[in-house]
Amino acid sequence: MADVKRVYIEKKPEYAIEAKGLLHEIRGYLGLKDVSYVRVLYRYDVEGLSDETFEKFAQGEEISYPSFDPEIIVYEDDNIIIINKPAGMLSQK
Repeated sequence: MADVKRVYIEKKPEYAIEAKGLLHEIRGYLGLKDVSYVRVLYRYDVEGLSDETFEKFAQGEEISYPSFDPEIIVYEDDNIIIINKPAGMLSQK
């Protein structure tokens, strides 16, 4: 089995429009007024790269953008919901 490495990225708060929209929907449509914030993390699974190449990839322009925060912290008391998009949904180009 191939060695799969996983990278998570998150938009900086000022660019986190999707997270703000989800928070609005959770509070409004679901009536969960106690929810104070929502974070959206993007996960990339990478295989077939050496550790050195993977490190360059993870820190490089291929996956890192100015609007993304390089530091992701998940706290023990955070509630997490994982949604996987169906295959082929990442890019319509």
